[in-house]
Amino acid sequence: MPKKRPRSTTTAVRILSRGGARAPRALTARWVSDIFKALANEKISASAKKRLRECREIFVVFVLNEEMHLLNKKYRGKNRPTDILSFEGVDDESLGELVIALDIVRLQAREHDLPFADELGYMLLHGVLHLLGYDHGRTMFGVQDRVFAELQGQR
Repeated sequence: MPKKRPRSTTTAVRILSRGGARAPRALTARWVSDIFKALANEKISASAKKRLRECREIFVVFVLNEEMHLLNKKYRGKNRPTDILSFEGVDDESLGELVIALDIVRLQAREHDLPFADELGYMLLHGVLHLLGYDHGRTMFGVQDRVFAELQGQR
């Protein structure tokens, strides 16, 4: 009888781009890896810790504003583009999918006086927290701000 291979402890970051959006692949992969490591050491809910441990993949999809507008209207009933949308995974091994509008992230980086890389990291962290079950609220933003400050200090 063949031996079962042990499950990998790494999370695969699947990065895609649609409609002509250019995905910053290396930057995205580095941020997601750092976010997962930081959250593993953060005080977060037991269910979020469990999801983080069991997660074997996450998808990050970069789109242009037009596609984000359509997605935001279809899934949230909002008739405008947004910066990021999160969709739960279809199985236990996938944390889910983050869809990011690059142009909006670039605009927000200028508005927040942040480098694009930091704004992207903030958005990725925000989306991962949603996929871990957090909703907008003081708890989520507290975790988000602590982890982001920690990660910025490492760069």
